[in-house]
Amino acid sequence: MQKIRMLSDDEIEILKQKQRAYERLDKVVQLENDELRTIKEFAKYLTRISREKQNLIDEEKKLLQLVEIAVKNPVSDVSEEEIRSLKKSIDNLEKTSVNQLNLSEAFTDLHMAMKEFLQQKNDYKRELSTLVSLREKWQSLVYDYLKAENRMVAEKKLENKRRQIHDIDTKIKRSQNIVDRKKEWLVDNVKTLDKAWQKVRENIRDFGW
Repeated sequence: MQKIRMLSDDEIEILKQKQRAYERLDKVVQLENDELRTIKEFAKYLTRISREKQNLIDEEKKLLQLVEIAVKNPVSDVSEEEIRSLKKSIDNLEKTSVNQLNLSEAFTDLHMAMKEFLQQKNDYKRELSTLVSLREKWQSLVYDYLKAENRMVAEKKLENKRRQIHDIDTKIKRSQNIVDRKKEWLVDNVKTLDKAWQKVRENIRDFGW
């Protein structure tokens, strides 16, 4: 078994900095989960607008039919200009309705990509939290062991403490491997999320109310 020792000042500072970094990560993930809900709601909002625009288009097309009939009546006060205006309005609504539906679909795809990414990121954060806790527990056990050793505690008790430290060492290595794998997954799969954001940006260029 490796000789048990207290951490150096540099190693202690590294552990403290890792703890601070974890706390920042926790805040980032909380905000990203809020962002995920916002994206989902915005996608629904755009879909509702697109549907209502389609209803408006249907009503304006009915109006256009009536106006086209009325314009043929000599006593009617309806003009050809009104027909042209209605057709222009319908054409514009149809274009913006399609654009908004495409943008809604882009945001829906973004929501799905981000949801999967954040699920993995939350898993990573939980495992990182476990790792941080294990390191803190290890440090506490080592401190207790060295203090007991200085007090000339019975060898049987020292052996029990060494076994506990060894068990924590094993758990730390296992947890660190899991953290590393999950982090690699996040780095590799952030590209999928980037593509979803790119699709949103492309559709924003064609967006219209």
